[in-house]
Amino acid sequence: MPITEAPFYAVKIYPTLMGTIGGVKINRQFQVLDKDGEPIPGLFATGECANRPIYNDAYVSGSSVQYALTSGRIAGEVAASQD
Repeated sequence: MPITEAPFYAVKIYPTLMGTIGGVKINRQFQVLDKDGEPIPGLFATGECANRPIYNDAYVSGSSVQYALTSGRIAGEVAASQD
């Protein structure tokens, strides 16, 4: 099925074997948590700066790219739904 309606988005991706293991604490909506575990309003973290959850389970080649794209989309949807 051809995609013919704008807007169109593209992401240039470079393969790599590097990735951070850690980052800031986040919840399932990718909101950054403060020292008390409460979300900081309007602050989200995705991809490499918040990939702690993915490495607790397993690491598979390419998972960092997949996680960055997916977490960014989810965080964007949550941010757009907030007042």
